[in-house]
This record gives sequence, C-alpha cells and structure tokens, in this order.
Amino acid sequence: MTVTENTAGAWMQQQLQTNGYIILKDVVSADSLGKLRDDLTAIFASVARPGETVFETIRRLDAEDSQTLYRIYQFVSRTFTSMDAVRADILPVVEDILPDGIVIDLGSAIIFGIPENSRLTWQWHQEGPYDPAIPNILSVNMPVFEPARRENGSISLLKGSHRLGVLPYDKIQEAPDASTSLVPRGIDRLVEEYEEACFEAEPGDIILFYESLIHRSNINQSDRPRVTFVGRFTSIQSLPEHATLIDGKPY
Repeated sequence: MTVTENTAGAWMQQQLQTNGYIILKDVVSADSLGKLRDDLTAIFASVARPGETVFETIRRLDAEDSQTLYRIYQFVSRTFTSMDAVRADILPVVEDILPDGIVIDLGSAIIFGIPENSRLTWQWHQEGPYDPAIPNILSVNMPVFEPARRENGSISLLKGSHRLGVLPYDKIQEAPDASTSLVPRGIDRLVEEYEEACFEAEPGDIILFYESLIHRSNINQSDRPRVTFVGRFTSIQSLPEHATLIDGKPY
C-alpha cells in the first residue's frame, strides 16, 4: 500500500480525533529503510568486536560503555543523511495532518530499547509538557530492523486520552543517565478509565499521535534490542520562542 492510498485526509482526521493516534502501513520505502539499516550497521561495526551482530554490540555497549552508545545516538540523529530519506517518506502524511505553515522537525532520533532494562524506557507521559510553547506536536514511531511487538517493548497508548488535553505532571527519573518521564498526575485512575492499545507493526509502518495522547514504552522482554525511529513534528507560522530537541537541549 502506498502513502497516497494511506493518506485519505478525512479518514485520518477521524481516526486521530477518535483515538488520538493512527497506524499506517508501508509509509517508509524499502530503499529508505535499507539505507538507514546499512548506515546503522556500519556505525556499530566500527565499535563491534569480531563476530558481533548489531544487536549484540548494542547490548554490550549498554552494559560496558553507555557513553559510546549515547554518542552514537546523538551522532546518528544529527548527521545521517539516511534519516533525511526516512523523514522525506513520512513528510506527505505529516503535511496532510498538521495545519498550514512551515513543517519543522523538533527532533528525530534513533532510540534503543535494551532487553530487561527500564533505564531507557519512558513511563506514561504526554509529549506536550516537553515543549509547552509549541502547539500541534505530531509524534511518529517506526520499527527499524524488526517488528514492533509488546514483547520487545513497543509503545502502549491510552485510546482517546488526548481529549483530556495536556495534564499536570510529576517529573520522574530513575537515575541521572535514565530517561525523564513527565507522568500525568492520577495516572493509575486514567489507566483504569482508558483502554490500552499497543503499537504492533512491521518495519516501514508508522504510528502518528497527538501531543496530548498518554503513552509509554514497555519493557523489552525479548533477547534483542529494539531499534526505533522517533520523530516529533509541528507546523509553525513564525519562529517559536523555545523548542526542546530530542536530547533535551533548547535550540
């Protein structure tokens, strides 16, 4: 299925208004995905031990040299032209959903879900509080190497929770080098009130969701790291006063 077949505007808007998210098949082309995979394989090969796979190298770096893993995360996000190809495939869908204006990327990245490790997972949160001055943030996730499944830590969402708007939150960080979660207050009650759905998809498929949708990443219970493209887009009419990039630093 092509992007054009997927992007029936009225249908997408209805899905987003009803559930707060939408899943689209085969948006990122095999060529774009292959280039990104090749680049990731090559960068990890530069720090791999003999015979290691990409997944084995990621696990070892997380255990033995997390600073190098973090440097790769930063380097890929900011320099790989293969990220541009993925963004270009996603852009027509984003433009169909966002209001008129200049579409900007608030921070695309490749993130790694380490098996049985909560350090790099996010608890229930919304995207809005991370950039309170920026409206209409549209988030995108895509599995890179292997299908996204609950077992390997794909994201869960609370269907319809976007209608609550951006909520007050508590900041939670398990350790200085762990992810920071802005957890909505009263989250236990909200989890009971709203149906949880898990993003399960193949590489090349994407999920898009609103800034106010409550979501989280699950613990990876498989034996291989989960490699995910994440993007945060919005549409602006003028230069925003502030925007927090994916690494937490203002522009």
